[in-house]
Amino acid sequence: ATASDFGLGAYQDYATKAGAAADAAGALTGPMTAAQTTAYMSPYQQQVIDATMTEFDEQANRQKAQQAANVLGTPGAYGGGRHGVLAAQYAAESDRNRSALLSQLNQQGFQQAQAGRQQDFANQQALATQQAGLGTQAMGNVQRQIAGLGTLGATQQAQTQAGLDASRQFAQMA
Repeated sequence: ATASDFGLGAYQDYATKAGAAADAAGALTGPMTAAQTTAYMSPYQQQVIDATMTEFDEQANRQKAQQAANVLGTPGAYGGGRHGVLAAQYAAESDRNRSALLSQLNQQGFQQAQAGRQQDFANQQALATQQAGLGTQAMGNVQRQIAGLGTLGATQQAQTQAGLDASRQFAQMA
């Protein structure tokens, strides 16, 4: 135990920790940086995106094959040029759907990162408040110790004075 653990300086560690927690919470204000976004995103975000996009591509290829089989199964149904237009239209729609899905997954990851950052901010604020409360409590304990020492000193002084007064009275009687 050090001198700052007890007595007049007992609150200082709590005040220092409260300040550090408040500073940490302050660093979480303002716009979210790219580094913070990455730090708060799920470490599995990219694997989820990759698996989802792979599944999307496989389904799109199956649909494309099915569509081609349907067109080829009807001789002369669309003709050479029409088949090309149909394939291009399908590819464009599939690309739009793929981009929309990817955007949605990235947006979900970003929203999860924002929620994590907000929770971290709330936790840092709560920690700062608790540390400040402990510092206040430690300071109150010190004040009670000082008051107790004052009472003890006054009692000792009164007792010493009573002894001196008794000695003086005894000396006067003799």
